Amino acid sequence: MNSFQAIITIGLLVTATTGLVVYITNSRRAANRFFFFLSFVLTGWFACLGAGSMAATPERMAFWIRQSSLVAALIPSAFALLLLSIVHRNDPFLRTFVRARRWLLCYATIAVLCQTDFFLQSAHAPLPPRIVPVPEYGPGFLLYAGYFLGTFFVLATRFLRFFRTLTGMDRTELQFMLLGACAGMGTGITFLLLPVLTDNSDAVQFLPFSALVLNTVLAYGIATRRVMDVSVMLRRATAYALLAAYLTLLYLGVWFLATYAFGRVWPNPDPIARVLATVAVALSLVPANGLLQRVANRLFVNVQELDAKATLQRAHEILTSIGTLDSVLGDFSRLVAKAMGTDRIVVLLGDQQDFVQAYPPVHDAPLRLEARDGIIEVLQQHHEPLVPDFVQRVERSQRINDAAKRLQAMSIAAAVGIYSKSRLDGMLLLGPRLSGRIYAAAEQETLDLLCRQLAVALENAKLYTQLQDSKIYHEILLDNLVSGVAAATADGRISVFNREAQRITRLSAADVMGRPIRVLPEPLARTLELTLERQLGVRDQEMIISRETDEDTPVRVGSSVFHGHRGRLLGALVVFHDVDALRRLEMQVRRTDRLASVGTLAAGMAHEIKNPLVTVKTFTQLLPERYDDPDFRDTFSSLIGQEVKRIDTIVSQLLGFSRPAKPKLAPGSLHEVLDASLNLVAQQLRQNGIRLERNYGADTDLVQLDADQLNQAFINLLLNAIEAMSGGGCLTVETRLARPDTYRAAWQNGDALPRIRVTIRDTGEGIPHENLARIFDPFFTTKTQGTGLGLSVAHGIIQEHGGTIDVESEASQGTSFLITFPLAGKEAAV
Repeated sequence: MNSFQAIITIGLLVTATTGLVVYITNSRRAANRFFFFLSFVLTGWFACLGAGSMAATPERMAFWIRQSSLVAALIPSAFALLLLSIVHRNDPFLRTFVRARRWLLCYATIAVLCQTDFFLQSAHAPLPPRIVPVPEYGPGFLLYAGYFLGTFFVLATRFLRFFRTLTGMDRTELQFMLLGACAGMGTGITFLLLPVLTDNSDAVQFLPFSALVLNTVLAYGIATRRVMDVSVMLRRATAYALLAAYLTLLYLGVWFLATYAFGRVWPNPDPIARVLATVAVALSLVPANGLLQRVANRLFVNVQELDAKATLQRAHEILTSIGTLDSVLGDFSRLVAKAMGTDRIVVLLGDQQDFVQAYPPVHDAPLRLEARDGIIEVLQQHHEPLVPDFVQRVERSQRINDAAKRLQAMSIAAAVGIYSKSRLDGMLLLGPRLSGRIYAAAEQETLDLLCRQLAVALENAKLYTQLQDSKIYHEILLDNLVSGVAAATADGRISVFNREAQRITRLSAADVMGRPIRVLPEPLARTLELTLERQLGVRDQEMIISRETDEDTPVRVGSSVFHGHRGRLLGALVVFHDVDALRRLEMQVRRTDRLASVGTLAAGMAHEIKNPLVTVKTFTQLLPERYDDPDFRDTFSSLIGQEVKRIDTIVSQLLGFSRPAKPKLAPGSLHEVLDASLNLVAQQLRQNGIRLERNYGADTDLVQLDADQLNQAFINLLLNAIEAMSGGGCLTVETRLARPDTYRAAWQNGDALPRIRVTIRDTGEGIPHENLARIFDPFFTTKTQGTGLGLSVAHGIIQEHGGTIDVESEASQGTSFLITFPLAGKEAAV
């Protein structure tokens, strides 16, 4: 086997293999089928050339030259069929043959011509050193050559016409056909001109390589899964060709100089010259590569290649800046649109089950894709860009094909998933490029990297947006609260001061924000300072905000500290609300309740007053008759004085109870107040047949109290118990020392103080469970003639004394009211 036959064998194997591979890649696509047909024609041409080179007689040589010419004449028609299958991609397979009928008719004419002596007269064996048979063509060869020139002109015209109208992958495949044709023709012309220039015909045997170049370039352009743009390929090929030429010249130059320099002093300078040349090439490779890449870019200055590095760097700057979701998506989309050369960018983000258009913002009818949409499913499963132009090049599943068709129907040229922790959170949809070029491999890789960066930025933007929304929400919430709120940082600077706080304190936010706690009114400032110092909050503390030019404002205050997620103290806040209006309402309620209680007590006291009056009446009736009786006068005079004093005491107690007064707390005996209250209801107890049990188990009973106010509270509780035992029963009043309420006591004096607990227990009907939470509400009552104010007033009075009240009740078992009071300071040491 000579060198020509070896080249033929290589060409035959390569064309057959590439044709079969391209066909298998997507056997249903017309372009793949017609490329297989073109490869089959080239394979047949190689086979005929090989058979002709091995022919032993002139007749056999002539026969195979005719057959190789016949098959070669089919190459333009096969090329035209491939072109038509790309331009009319939706045509049926046989329809393409109909469109190429003129090509096939011309080929049939040339095929007949190739079998005549008019085309080829004879052939003979080559003279050494030639290895290719020598044909002797007749006049018909001019027609054969004219056929090739004519088909070349027609194909060139068609290329120009289609190139102006096609875009996307169709245009790219057309470019690769043109590149393959030019590369193949250039290779063939080179091997034809070399014998003329060098006077050596051996180069002609390499002519079949032109078909290999054509076949290889076409295979890449038609069947490669992620094809490179033609302009990018040419620029890179030019850069690498320049690099190879430069390194070759550098190697030869260094080798020649080293050989010349060391030849005078070294007997065999070739090894060291080769080493130096290799080192020079190695050291020059990297800088030369960068330089020649820039040279190639200047040669292709009109071709706008994606600068992936600069785009990714700019995207990093945009996505690492803090902004809202809308601003991040806007800046990112504009960057991608500029880098990719498109005027349409749509970003969809996951919204529960669906994916909804987030950019550009549309309020009326945003683009929405359901979670079961084919596009969503493909992106979730494959984690790679979905480009419809590339889907058709490789045989894919029906789901991917349907998704690609859906994108084409939406005029979308590429869909790239936005993934977060392997979960599809959104997608980037891009319209066709304005230049008509495709989203090639480089663009797809860059888009994939950009979307990975965007996924991280979206998480940050969502958090920032939530933070901003939360800030606005809390600012609105704080400003519309009916309670004042003031907060301070850990270093004692005011950080929050809402609208109600400004109204209550008569201070503006500008006078307070960022300043020390001491700018607040003294009670609030002291509360915040102690809360920060002790890191312990308070609740339900009655305080007075004093003013020199206006009335004092009573407020109810609570405070708390707050920490970061790692437990570090962040600051403290105080919540307070104006209770001045509430105090006025409570006073009105108490006056109303006091009058109701007076009526109840008056009915019971009528009997107590009537008994002394009977004595007085009897004395006045008998006095005229027995005036002269000294014993009578002395006895009744003393008795009347006692009875009048008794009436005076009863009336004084009743007046003291009914007279409203501002509570004034002072140390006093709680047991004495209880006894006074029990004395006032003694008559009601007797009338209802209720037994009274007193058990004062507390060793000390000194508390800060207002006797009149506290008496009213106990009277209300006692009357409530009496009414619950209309059929008789047992009323128990007991006291004992209770465990300290450290939460409240810590605020009062910094130390835990003991408390005294009063229990008022009856054996009445009990309170239904559903009413327990409402018994202290004003005007809530289950009695037909009740006012619903008694327990509410009692609750308020007890709270004013720093006490607490709770209730325990079971149906048909009775009710217990549990009241606790803090003992006065003197008793705390006991």
